[in-house]
Amino acid sequence: MKRDFILNYVFYQHRNLGGYSMRQIQAEKYSKNMRIIHWIVGAFIITELVCGFLMGGLAVPFKFSVYSLHKSIGVLIFLFVVIRIFNRFNSKIPELPTAINKFERIAAKIAVFILYLGMIAMPASGYLMSVYYDYKVLFFGLGFPMFVEKKS
Repeated sequence: MKRDFILNYVFYQHRNLGGYSMRQIQAEKYSKNMRIIHWIVGAFIITELVCGFLMGGLAVPFKFSVYSLHKSIGVLIFLFVVIRIFNRFNSKIPELPTAINKFERIAAKIAVFILYLGMIAMPASGYLMSVYYDYKVLFFGLGFPMFVEKKS
């Protein structure tokens, strides 16, 4: 009997962390497609960083192949982030845990906004830089349309 009381007390303490129930602390999951897009974009960003660090010290023939790969993956990142933003506005996203304070909520929302802004701005700035310097933007060997023309 005493053992059951202790086990129930310990179980209750683990379930009731700091006065909040597990339901209040655990947020529901993002949708499966949002999680898949999240990890795809993450893998592409890591690949972009590796390509970016390698490009400076490579020999000329291989360097241009890495530049082309870098641009192609940048286009993919841009497309996946646009899809991700569309999904974010058209699907239910988990609420932030009630255990965090107002300052942390505001900071989290600002951080998410900055991350999305960066995921849009970096590929867009790379595209604009390529257009400005008259470099073709190839998407895995295929010509990518020039949406902006260079001023003469």
